[in-house]
Amino acid sequence: MKLKCVICFCLLFLITLTGRLYSQDEEYFEMTLEEVMNMEISVASKGSESVINSPSSVYVFTSSEIERMGVTSVEELLNFVPGYFTGLDIEQGKAFRIGSRGRSTALSESILFLVNGHRINDLYTGGVSIINRLIPVENIKQIEVIRGPGSSLYGSNAFLGVVNIVTKENANDITVSYGSFQGISAAGNFSAKVRDIQVSGFIKGFTNEGYEFDDFEDLLGGRGDMTDPEQGVDIMVGIKLKDLKFEARHFEREFNGFYGLGGVSDFNNNERSSQSMANLSYNLKAGENLSFNIKTGYRVENWKTKAVILPTGFDGLTEDFFAGPYMKSTAFNFSTDAKYNISEKNELLAGFSYEQAGISRAVSLSSHDYLTFEYFGGVREYYLPFNNTDDKRNILGVFVQDRHIISDNLRVTFGARLDSYNDFGSSINPRGAIVYSTPFKSTIKAMYGQAFRAPNYLELYDQYNPVDYGNTELEAEEIQTFELAYTQNLSVFSATVTYFNNTIKNLIFLNPVALPVDAPNNPLLVPSFYNLDEDVNTSGIEVAAILKPVESLSLTATYTQLMDDYAYMPENMVSARLNYRFGLFNLNLNGIYHGKISEVSNQSNYTVVNGKLGMTIDNLTVFGRVSNITDELYRTPTTLSDAGVVNRGRIAALGLKLTF
Repeated sequence: MKLKCVICFCLLFLITLTGRLYSQDEEYFEMTLEEVMNMEISVASKGSESVINSPSSVYVFTSSEIERMGVTSVEELLNFVPGYFTGLDIEQGKAFRIGSRGRSTALSESILFLVNGHRINDLYTGGVSIINRLIPVENIKQIEVIRGPGSSLYGSNAFLGVVNIVTKENANDITVSYGSFQGISAAGNFSAKVRDIQVSGFIKGFTNEGYEFDDFEDLLGGRGDMTDPEQGVDIMVGIKLKDLKFEARHFEREFNGFYGLGGVSDFNNNERSSQSMANLSYNLKAGENLSFNIKTGYRVENWKTKAVILPTGFDGLTEDFFAGPYMKSTAFNFSTDAKYNISEKNELLAGFSYEQAGISRAVSLSSHDYLTFEYFGGVREYYLPFNNTDDKRNILGVFVQDRHIISDNLRVTFGARLDSYNDFGSSINPRGAIVYSTPFKSTIKAMYGQAFRAPNYLELYDQYNPVDYGNTELEAEEIQTFELAYTQNLSVFSATVTYFNNTIKNLIFLNPVALPVDAPNNPLLVPSFYNLDEDVNTSGIEVAAILKPVESLSLTATYTQLMDDYAYMPENMVSARLNYRFGLFNLNLNGIYHGKISEVSNQSNYTVVNGKLGMTIDNLTVFGRVSNITDELYRTPTTLSDAGVVNRGRIAALGLKLTF
């Protein structure tokens, strides 16, 4: 009902506006290469700076780029970032595993996601794959992606990368579309200013009946036709009064059918997840050279899954064995950053943060007793908690950073952060970067950084669980990264080549061959988590290039070659985007090539090609888009089976966008 209301609201609003169109400056402008390299970002050092001068390897997408490509989620977009990989997984339900620079996991806990600088990674998994699925793109002003560590500023989970989503504030538009498998989507950005108060909002609803997988085979060998219906609602509200800003965000998803937690396909599989958060920030200027940014926030996450883990007939079962988690977690945070301009060319930044998080509900939904297989007569709440609901996680963090412009051609950035956890210990992570601009329109960056990933609640405290058992003695994962990047800018061409080398210590893994822990809260004697004794080394080359021979034509490409101990990622990856504007029309063709994934058998590589054609008259755009034009059948990795997880084939949609 909630979803239908969102879609109807957007459609009604669109109809009322079509009678008052007005001309405006063309929205699909082409930035010059110089403008692209000098785009302002904030994710690399928590301060405004250009991409070319930032002390990190950063890749940026603008709202117009995203819209032209026709991608419908942030997960899909990240496949076009050098070093990044996303693909469907089912280890913890239907989700996208997001990896970077040689490592990917089902929970994506090694990459920190921010919305306007606010963390959205959840407490239980440490990632975004379970709670924040199919992150929308219609309200994105800019997305800034760090390749490499970011713990010196952001703490845990900024291990292999950071993704900062900057949302629109002064936009007014409606986008609706209808496509394959009864796919309906409606999204709108709204803003208004009343005296000194700026109000912005975003609302989206989408639903589809799911891709039709013919002769679908699940991980237990069951065969038959299957679908994967999806629906979701997104709401954001922002209120800004001078230097005071309030933001609220609600994110809700429901998936049905497809594989479940146990890899069994069933139309009755059901997954629901949501995240609600509210944040308040205030910028205080305490003098000509001193300013403070004060933030506080609160978020709530819910995850409820009911999936078939054993089908009827397995080991004498007369009814499908349904199981799944029903969890609720909360987090409160507070932070203060102080910026002091020592001189015109030297900026000192220091900050303090505190977060308290905990799980308030952790029960299992089950149709059978885990030990006796006794049927309950339906799905009910199991009487034993599957995780720790008694203790809170308290995190204290302090950091310092110095940015210094030595000369017009030389910049240096150094900093470090200390994080202290009450449940596992502390971690100190330094970083340093030197950026040198040569006289030949080129830039050289040398970067070093350390990062850590705190064990998540799943790894520490899982209990009474048919899959895994927590280990409270785990240590944090640690990484040391060295990067060297070279950028060459010409009048119509720009290219960046980056070499990286990672050394990972204390890698956390589920060990199925170790003797299980014999404890009352591990009655099924399932395997537990451990830290790997040996170091893991990954290295690689990343290339990003842009060609703009004329204003109406652009070609963007990326290439990644991984070396050493990469896991659950392709050995090499290519992405390309061709955009051509002619008259009222804009054509965008884009695609990815992913090489061999060693954890997926009987697949050497795959290529996915997408396209979008739009026609714009004044402030009305009509478009058509097709994802996976060639209907490529491909699979992405999962720890549950070397067969991999099948992804969706061709999907088409028609739609329109009205800007007012």
